[in-house]
Amino acid sequence: MDTGSKENLIAAVDVGTSWVKGALYGTRGERGTVGVTAAAELAPVRLAGVRAEQDPANLREAVERVLLQLAAQAAPGTWAGLALTTQRGTLMPVDLDGQPVGAMLSWLDRRSGAAPGSGRWQWLQEHEPERVERTAHLWSLMSWLTWQLTGEAVDTAQTSPPETSAWRLAGPAATALSPRVSREVAPGQVLAIGAGANGRWARELGLPSGLPFIIAGGDKNCELVGAGAVEPGRGVVSWGTAVSLGTLLPAASRPPGVYLTPANVPGLVQAEVGLPYGGGVWSWLGGVLGEGVQALEIGSLTAETPLFRPYLAGSLADAAATGAWTGLTAKTSAHDLAASGLEGVLFDLKRGRAALPVVFDEVTLLGGGSQNPVLPAWLANALGCRVRSLPSLSSGTAGAAVTAGVALGLAPGWHEASRRWGLEPGVAVAPSGAQAALWEERFGRWLTFAGQGGV
Repeated sequence: MDTGSKENLIAAVDVGTSWVKGALYGTRGERGTVGVTAAAELAPVRLAGVRAEQDPANLREAVERVLLQLAAQAAPGTWAGLALTTQRGTLMPVDLDGQPVGAMLSWLDRRSGAAPGSGRWQWLQEHEPERVERTAHLWSLMSWLTWQLTGEAVDTAQTSPPETSAWRLAGPAATALSPRVSREVAPGQVLAIGAGANGRWARELGLPSGLPFIIAGGDKNCELVGAGAVEPGRGVVSWGTAVSLGTLLPAASRPPGVYLTPANVPGLVQAEVGLPYGGGVWSWLGGVLGEGVQALEIGSLTAETPLFRPYLAGSLADAAATGAWTGLTAKTSAHDLAASGLEGVLFDLKRGRAALPVVFDEVTLLGGGSQNPVLPAWLANALGCRVRSLPSLSSGTAGAAVTAGVALGLAPGWHEASRRWGLEPGVAVAPSGAQAALWEERFGRWLTFAGQGGV
């Protein structure tokens, strides 16, 4: 990639739950022209009962490492802009100086006040009043990082805490919190790397003052865009810490039982179903079962394989839902438990799919799970449709680059931007007709066992 001419690269950073990733994209390149990739692993989310927290200092350090890796490969003076996407739904209490007051509450955090649905802030008011007393603003990871780099605490409806989101709240609830929260903008809003006191971190990173800074929105939203979903009807399965099936719908659509956010593409909403800790279930199984997870094959499931309820950190519908196995015998092996664990996550996704007003003939699989050799075939069997996997783990940064390309006027529209910077899925895997009856029979039994724990 040519890095000698001025402003010919889009830098994109994706701050997820487990990793921070970065990539450089040629502004005039064709699909997938990634010059450099960078990554920094985050400390694990601290899970304790309903609590789920991350260390702001660790997050900032990882972002810094990724930006320095990118800058070492191509000077920021050659960047047309820096695009940022982050995990969604975080809550970051900060003081008057913008410094975090304690740990960041993860989107996995299930604390709630005494009133049903009151959320994490109400819990802090009831249980940690001294922390509340020191809190001047309720930000998210997106608004905190944006403030540090630009001097403006700006958020999106995708990334802002659900307890404070102007898009989700109305009337007195929104008004009461308004002095404390960030201004919400649409994905694609262009700011500028700051100067003065708030520009110190940017200067340390070598980012020039005035460099366009593009707020690309939520990580799951950018993943869909990076996978080519820029119009309604295309299905995308994201398999990271969370597992979700998402699609774009007209903005007027409000199907019940799904998680809705404004889409990056104007005039559309993103509808998702899935399991908040679905990918975490697979990691947990690996830690508990070891080689039993690695030995899975296409035909690992039988009628006698146990059934698994995969709610190790609640579900979208019930934060208190828990996990369990049924059908264990003296002959059950670690291999059987691993098979039922993966199947349980897929069955939760299959159940949730019924809430989406779209019938999918094909879905795209992305994220870390796309590297699992058996998952595409198992997903095809569970959903009853073709599955195409993305060969790259950089769908979030690709979607951020697509969003930045449109925002900076480097592409005439979303379809052209997707063609230039989006990712091309691989070969389709079709459902196995020979195993269809087995999967449907087991799904029926799983629904009875799992009850109402999912969507």
